[in-house]
This record gives sequence, C-alpha cells and structure tokens, in this order.
Amino acid sequence: MYNAITEFKTQMTKTNDTYESLINTIQNRITCKGGNSGISNQFLESFKDLQNFFETLNFIDTLAILHLSGVLFIFAASWTIMLTLFGEKLITYFNIENKYPKLAKFIQVRRKLQNYSIAFNIFLIFIVLFSILIINILILFILI
Repeated sequence: MYNAITEFKTQMTKTNDTYESLINTIQNRITCKGGNSGISNQFLESFKDLQNFFETLNFIDTLAILHLSGVLFIFAASWTIMLTLFGEKLITYFNIENKYPKLAKFIQVRRKLQNYSIAFNIFLIFIVLFSILIINILILFILI
C-alpha cells in the first residue's frame, strides 16, 4: 500500500512539473522572455505597421479602403443571413425538433432570435450601403 501511495505521489509530481513547464513556456512566449518575440510584441508590431501604412495613404486611398471594408462587411452580413435561413431549412427538412426533443427549447429560442438577427443585419447593411453611397457621391462631385 505504501509503495502505491509513493508511486502515485511521484506520478503526480511529474505531471505537476510537466504542467508548470508548459505554463512557463506559454508565459515566456506571451511576455517575450527568453529572447523570442512574444505574441503581444508581434501583435503590437503588426498594429504599428498597419498604422504606418494608413498614415502614408492620401485621402482618396483612405476612402477606397473604407469602401472595401464596407463591401466586406456587406458580404459577411449577407453570409450570416444566408446561414441563418439555411439552418432553419435544415431544421425543418430533417425534422430535428421532433427527433430530438431535448433540443426543442433551444430551437424555439433560436427561431425567436433569428428574426431579430436577420433584421439587425439588414439594418446594418442599409447603413453601410448608405454610407458608401454618400462617400461615392462626395468623391464624384466634390473631389473631382
């Protein structure tokens, strides 16, 4: 019995040492100890590079990047709407609500929230489209 306890204690000590070395490795990478560039430093360097890039752009280039960002947002919001509607089609096609009664409450809550989600995404799409329209009108009539 004593041997089993000491063996268990030795195994626990080894496991604890392994976890401590793993935690120390992660902390060293994050805080940049040990000569390697840490994750936080890499993020800050990338952010500074991006900031320097934006500082070199003129006004029209900045508006073009804003326009592209708006288009990407519209694609992402449209994708969210399509996945929401497609998910509902899959739930009704495979009759998941009746096959898995434990998920029925989750599906009912999902149905209530999906209408708000779709409406919110459409609202945001219209805001972005309206903003892009105003920016394009300003570029076309004022800056040229």
